[in-house]
Amino acid sequence: MREKILLNIFLKTDYRDKENKSYKKFIGIIISYLFANSFIGWSNYIRFDEFGFSVLAMSMNVFFITFIALTEYSDLFFSKKQNEIFSSLPVNKSEIFTAKYISSFIYITSFLIILIIPQIVYFYFYTESVSRILLFISVNFSFTYTVLFLLLILQTFSTIISKGKSNKIVVFIQFIFIGFILLSSTISSGGVKDGLTDLRKIEGITYFPQTHFYNAIDNYIYLLIVVILFLTSGLIFYFYLLKNYEKASEYLSTEPEKVKRSRNYGKYFSGIQKFINEKFLTNETERAFYGLTKNQFANSKQLKVKNYPFIFLPVLFAVIAVVGNQQGFLYFDSSKLKSLEGGILILGPSLTMMLIMSSRLLISATKIADENSHGTDWIYKTIPVKESVWIFNGVNKFIYFNFLIPVFIIVFLILLIRLDFITVLLNMTFIISGIIFINSLAGLFDKNYPFTLENTKHNSTSKFFEVILTMVMGILVFIIQIFVFSNIYFILGLSAVFIGISALVNRK
Repeated sequence: MREKILLNIFLKTDYRDKENKSYKKFIGIIISYLFANSFIGWSNYIRFDEFGFSVLAMSMNVFFITFIALTEYSDLFFSKKQNEIFSSLPVNKSEIFTAKYISSFIYITSFLIILIIPQIVYFYFYTESVSRILLFISVNFSFTYTVLFLLLILQTFSTIISKGKSNKIVVFIQFIFIGFILLSSTISSGGVKDGLTDLRKIEGITYFPQTHFYNAIDNYIYLLIVVILFLTSGLIFYFYLLKNYEKASEYLSTEPEKVKRSRNYGKYFSGIQKFINEKFLTNETERAFYGLTKNQFANSKQLKVKNYPFIFLPVLFAVIAVVGNQQGFLYFDSSKLKSLEGGILILGPSLTMMLIMSSRLLISATKIADENSHGTDWIYKTIPVKESVWIFNGVNKFIYFNFLIPVFIIVFLILLIRLDFITVLLNMTFIISGIIFINSLAGLFDKNYPFTLENTKHNSTSKFFEVILTMVMGILVFIIQIFVFSNIYFILGLSAVFIGISALVNRK
């Protein structure tokens, strides 16, 4: 009885927007997921056969679902605030665990259903068989949950062995997993480039787990194995989490100890920060919020775990592009465009979109408060700052100088392995100016103060909409590149225009 009451409470907090006392925000997220996956599904449907479509559908579902589960791991299965409330009530830990576990997977499954609905429609056009559609749904669910269970087991294990003090293992898991998804996307891009509609013709595709799961649609032995893997991984995660629930919950709710840096490293780092403060921060307001953001990233486990993968993504993309050296992924094939004859080589659109996405997601992360810090809106209403633009400038400059500039330098050096210096320099100059321009325009519409949005599932899952917008922005930047990369003066001129407009916007 008490478990049902707890489950009902958890489900309401999962789907209901506390601020508006409605489900509008969740409905908005559903619509954005449906729209995005319908668009992606249509793109894959018109380019690939049934096998290729199914493999890519499973890959995308795993990416979206694990994106939610891994970034919201602590809130999904533990939630410090809820545990503190229920610990004073006449309920035991096992009842809280059971209700929390069930509510978490209802929440995850609701998003997986939303993702699969458009895929079912497209799959029907291939087969027109109800039985095969049901098998496709079963295999899709099994693959997504098998991968998810394995990653959650690893994440729980890393939390236990590090006693919640280290996030390196979690970040490493996310890094490797995202790399695998990107590798899947790279192979599919190679298939399109070679004029293939059957991904089976691509060397190495048979070793991917998606291939074996797809084979289960028409092979009952494979289907039995798939179901066994799904059930086994699910049971292992359930009992492992049940056994370690109290311990993991305690570790996740404990604040990390500050890491002591060596004197030389601290002196070097302080020197850089002092130089940035003196040369690039305009006034005391910018310096104050630059420092606030630095302290938040230094002391918040949640900010590190959720956002460090976004720092590594462009680097990983650049490595895959350079190692694969694929036309269309590393650089754009301009042979069919007369306007680019004799012009500057353009980096592949995937690299451009990934760099833009990294910047947008890192900046949007500065809007969400740490789980231990909430109700901070009143601070901004009382501080004597007339121009709020300086607040946002201080936060954004921290992201630029501490994350994006180092990432751009690393990506620049990686690309030099395959491309010449001038080509990389012009591309990176244009992309950086485009990112600054996009972030400046976005700041005109985003009036949420730094670290004021409550750390809820709604605010985190809505990041996916940010990803979709970023893809659109990346496409627009790439289209502009096609027109301006015919001449070096066009590139430098438009880059200067982007920077100039951004400077004006950021001073209003």
